[in-house]
Amino acid sequence: MPDAGFGAAAYRGEQRTNKALAEIADHGLADLMRRDAAVRVLVLARGLALPGFVPDAETAAETLVRGVAEGWDPVAITAAEYADSLGVAALDAFLLASRAWAAAHAPASVIMTQAKAA
Repeated sequence: MPDAGFGAAAYRGEQRTNKALAEIADHGLADLMRRDAAVRVLVLARGLALPGFVPDAETAAETLVRGVAEGWDPVAITAAEYADSLGVAALDAFLLASRAWAAAHAPASVIMTQAKAA
């Protein structure tokens, strides 16, 4: 019976599995999760930083998150590469500020819905 391509799919699946295992072994799951969270905030912050957007209030969190997001050139590098380039202290401050930043931008009804779901 001829190979219907399932062997290639299994091989690609094995490659993805091995790559994921190597990333966890090399960086640790917590570091990967922190990077993924930073990527998510970077993309959102860049979207909100479009010309004409004015924040309701200029807070320390707003300044920090916007400053880090403006430092990322999405044409030059990916958000993940940029997040990886941040120092540990800068990434910690960015992620800490991102919660207050997100709360300031999210509609109140959404925040309350999320709190009830938790």
